[in-house]
Amino acid sequence: MLFVAINGYPFYGTYNLMRAAGAERAEPITVGRRRRRIVMIYPGIKDADMSWAAVRADIAEAVRDPVARYLKIENLHEVGKPPPWLQTNKPWDNPEVTGEPVPVTVRIPPLDPLVHGAAYFNAIERSPLHGKLLNGLRDYYR
Repeated sequence: MLFVAINGYPFYGTYNLMRAAGAERAEPITVGRRRRRIVMIYPGIKDADMSWAAVRADIAEAVRDPVARYLKIENLHEVGKPPPWLQTNKPWDNPEVTGEPVPVTVRIPPLDPLVHGAAYFNAIERSPLHGKLLNGLRDYYR
């Protein structure tokens, strides 16, 4: 992919194309072996306020301790009780009754790569959804 624009704004692409499109705040990103630029911060657009480096750090924090990261987000919203998904449906397990926290185990698997690889093509070839019509993609991208 050489260039992507979203709603008329340059979002992702090569250095030259992003510069030619007038991209502001374009940060370097590596996708596979390709060096590209990405814009993640758009003043005036709600929630478009994290740099690529901040996004990666946030993901790493969530992978290290998903529950702590979720509770941190909840604290930003000034929620006084644990999120509903941490509540049990049995009164004898309820932390308000037992005084014990709800045991929660969360594992976030590694993120999928941004480029195709052997695992991607193997998954396509194993999938019955397309009736083998996409099995030739591996050869197409060589």
